[in-house]
Amino acid sequence: MAFEVKEFLKSPSFEAIDSLKKSELKLLSEHFGIPVKGSMLKLQIRDLILEHMVDEEMLEESCLQQTKKDDDETISHQNEYLIKKLELEHREKEREWEFKFRELELQKEISLKQLEASTSNQQSHGLRNNSEFDVTKYLRLVPSFQEQEVEAFFNHFEKLANQMNWPSDKWTLLIQTSFTGKAQQIYSSLSLDECADYEHVKKCILNGYELVPEAYRQKFRSLRKLDSQSHIEFARCKSTLFERWCSSLNVTSIDQLQQLILLEEFKRCIPPEIKIFLDEHKVSKLDDAAAKADEFALTHKHKFTQNKPRQFKNDIKGAKVTQHYIPNSSESSSSDSTRFKIKSESLGSHSDPNSPTCAYCRKKGHLLGDCLKLARKKQLEQSSNALAVRQRHTASANAENISNIVPNRKSNGYHHTSTGPISEEYKPFVSDGLISISDGSTKSTVKIKMLRDTGANLTLILSGMLPLSQETYTGQDELIKGVPGGQGEYISVPLHEIYLQSNLVTGRVTVGVLPTLPADGISCLLGNDLAGNKVTANPIVVENPTTSNSTKDLEQQFPDVFEACAVTRSMSKQAGNLTKPPQKEV
Repeated sequence: MAFEVKEFLKSPSFEAIDSLKKSELKLLSEHFGIPVKGSMLKLQIRDLILEHMVDEEMLEESCLQQTKKDDDETISHQNEYLIKKLELEHREKEREWEFKFRELELQKEISLKQLEASTSNQQSHGLRNNSEFDVTKYLRLVPSFQEQEVEAFFNHFEKLANQMNWPSDKWTLLIQTSFTGKAQQIYSSLSLDECADYEHVKKCILNGYELVPEAYRQKFRSLRKLDSQSHIEFARCKSTLFERWCSSLNVTSIDQLQQLILLEEFKRCIPPEIKIFLDEHKVSKLDDAAAKADEFALTHKHKFTQNKPRQFKNDIKGAKVTQHYIPNSSESSSSDSTRFKIKSESLGSHSDPNSPTCAYCRKKGHLLGDCLKLARKKQLEQSSNALAVRQRHTASANAENISNIVPNRKSNGYHHTSTGPISEEYKPFVSDGLISISDGSTKSTVKIKMLRDTGANLTLILSGMLPLSQETYTGQDELIKGVPGGQGEYISVPLHEIYLQSNLVTGRVTVGVLPTLPADGISCLLGNDLAGNKVTANPIVVENPTTSNSTKDLEQQFPDVFEACAVTRSMSKQAGNLTKPPQKEV
């Protein structure tokens, strides 16, 4: 039956309102014009309607008190309900966690049982040879395979297998997991029966990597020590290659080794045609090789000239011609490193008539651009721009350039002074200095004029400026070029140790001593060996700078020097007043 508001309002009561549904309460609130939200609870809507009816005196105020009591009871019931609900949820979660934990334990027990069952199954079945050997357990112990050290791999594996007592019929299963490259291809090409035989697998792989004896010999001869290798490692590699070379030729005795070394040396000294003939016939003894070589030479009627040069090439350009012997390709790299240095002048009649001829010296074997005589002449004609050029004693210095050394030992024989005026071009680079034998001797201090020469690599002073002796002499000489007296050649200059005090260098220094210097009025050439990159002295900062201003006097004395940058109107007026003649009074 539909709810009628008018029929309900004829006899309203608290019990009747409390028994209404939420939808009926909404209709009643609309009738009274009470705003109600959709999210409000039934009790809230009921309370609003009761308050409105009490205000309209449709119900008594006791209904509101009863409503509060009911609300308190309802809230307490709701709280109890929520607490019980939370407790139930907590219990359910605990049960879920217990169930999951129990499930994990059961899974763990099941996996352990399965593992035990599989292990017992393997043990019950056993291996084919009725042993308990498990290949998978020992795979990590198998050494790594390297294609450069195949024999070392098999030796290492066999020693390990014997120590671990591995069954020999399982060795191929262990080593096949380490094969790479060519070894893997060889193993894959074998049949099942051949793969089960370790010795057969080993033989096939070694044959696949085996080289001819000549290859082992060339590797042994060409092996050189690397910077990253120690001498022990290099010696081990050298001995390994030597053993491979000997084993490839089945050398097992001292006599066979002797024949091997003699035969190699014999082949190195004969023409390449005969060597190829002996290699093709695989001669293993020196006597047989000599007999076959004579037979080959007589049969082919070759005329072998003693010490006949074969192939030569110029190894250095622009330097002294040194020609190196190039052995044939069949010889070892060790013999490649053996070079017979022969001067080009000693070739004589053995030189090739078709070789080029120099247009300058008219000698064969080189062209004009490689002529040493012409290069030496050009070098002697060149002159240095510096006043003194220092030549270091190095192994790369050409002996021809310093062959004619002018001796200079007159460092204390007579007194030299710096005479003549100093050139105007040198004055900006001239400074005063003091020199003495020792830093503490003030009596023997000599005042000198020093010229800073940025093109000089050695500092020079005039002889006779100080009483130099064997005590100051360092026992060393330097070769310099470019100073007077040398005439374009190197001269020997003695080195003395003195004390120098100047604005650029102060302290004990080593200088060269010469009787004359190329600049008048100069007693010392200060070179780069002492001054470095300094040309002039650094400015000095003082605490009390000069405050006097004397520019006005200088402007009056030198008006052409101190000119004004701009002429203003006031300055022009002043100038006009100065030049304007005075007017006479009337």
